[in-house]
Amino acid sequence: MKRIFLLMVVVGLVAGQAFADPYELTKEAAALMGQVGVSSGDDCTIKYVGYNPGGPLDKIGGPWAYNYYGGSTAGETYGMQYEVGFVGELVDNDNSKMAYVRIGFGNNFDAFLAQLTTAGLPLSYTGFVVPTSNDNQQNWQYQLWYKTTAGVYVDQNNLVGISPKGGTDELTWDWVNDLDLTTIADLGFMLQLDFSTLDGGSDVFHTSVVPVPGAVLLGMLGLSAAGLKLRKRS
Repeated sequence: MKRIFLLMVVVGLVAGQAFADPYELTKEAAALMGQVGVSSGDDCTIKYVGYNPGGPLDKIGGPWAYNYYGGSTAGETYGMQYEVGFVGELVDNDNSKMAYVRIGFGNNFDAFLAQLTTAGLPLSYTGFVVPTSNDNQQNWQYQLWYKTTAGVYVDQNNLVGISPKGGTDELTWDWVNDLDLTTIADLGFMLQLDFSTLDGGSDVFHTSVVPVPGAVLLGMLGLSAAGLKLRKRS
């Protein structure tokens, strides 16, 4: 019986290595990201990219910029919920009432691939996962994408609306076939806003990605505690 069990374990490990997993964005990778595109005719200005809670590693604006992250307008001070935050002002220049900005690796894509290689991680994945927090007063919509070497953007089919004031969601895109990241030119997520819903509000987004370890740990501890209670009752 023990031999059969060990054989099942070995087969399971081999099978697990044979199939790639989705790539889940890390804070180190997210820190390489920035604005790489915007909807035609529109404009966007990135005001802040940096770690939570801000400091010398902030890419734009310096350590003081973290104070701006939550917004200086009344009703916008929600703070950065996740590990790496992005702040930008999206402008609907063509009055179409819809505009989007793409966040990706851009010229840092090769550095991202080198980061995976250095960490001993695979370069082929079955999908893309970006845990995201909307730290804004507007209901922004999000969409994952990648760019081919021919410069064509391939967008996820569905847009995901994340509720404002610290609402979170895990953006997940399951690719039909494994994707070798060395065969594409870029990868990232998109933020879109319906300007007809602004009603005088701000068009500045505050978005953060990758949950802080403390929050994940607390969630696990909470589940463990709940499990203990259930065991005691049973």
